[in-house]
Amino acid sequence: WSWNPNSGDTGGILKDDWKTVNCEKYQNLRRLMSYCSGDTNIGMESCSSSTPTPVCGNGTVEAGEQCDDRNTVSGDGCSSSCQTETPPPSANLTCTAKVRVEGSWPEGSNYKANIVTQITVNGQSLGNNFTMKYINPSYINKTNAWGWDPALISGGMSGRGTYINLNNGVKSEDLGISLIGSSSALKPQQVLINDTLCTMQ
Repeated sequence: WSWNPNSGDTGGILKDDWKTVNCEKYQNLRRLMSYCSGDTNIGMESCSSSTPTPVCGNGTVEAGEQCDDRNTVSGDGCSSSCQTETPPPSANLTCTAKVRVEGSWPEGSNYKANIVTQITVNGQSLGNNFTMKYINPSYINKTNAWGWDPALISGGMSGRGTYINLNNGVKSEDLGISLIGSSSALKPQQVLINDTLCTMQ
């Protein structure tokens, strides 16, 4: 077992914030560690039986949160209190989403897929100042993304653009995500740019 959360074998004992102990994993190791040290409480200070207080901005959707996009800034689709924001649709904006699934396979009792989307906007050039939403209620989590920074929301995924620009009339480069869902049908049912519903291709 490794402490770091990006360990390829077990995921590590620390959570994604690199500070909080994953108590469920730690409990599995507790018996071995206490046997070696004689201390039955070794390292358990942060693993009390009480429910941990949700931390907005840590990238994990916790109790009382609707979203968590790794920051506490409002106006980006996820508010400073980790509640979903609904920005007004961009005026005169239309968009087309060409979506393809590049591989889908079972992952335990769930399913995993790589999904790639190319966006064409008309009426405005947005640069990388956009929010893209995938609507699919079967989504559980994402493991990787490129071109945008999505987080789980009620009913799908939502995230801001990062380094890929959406320019008027120009098909974008690939925006991708590797995600896990409860259904094998992981292609988004709808794609929205700045809350404008895109035509699916």
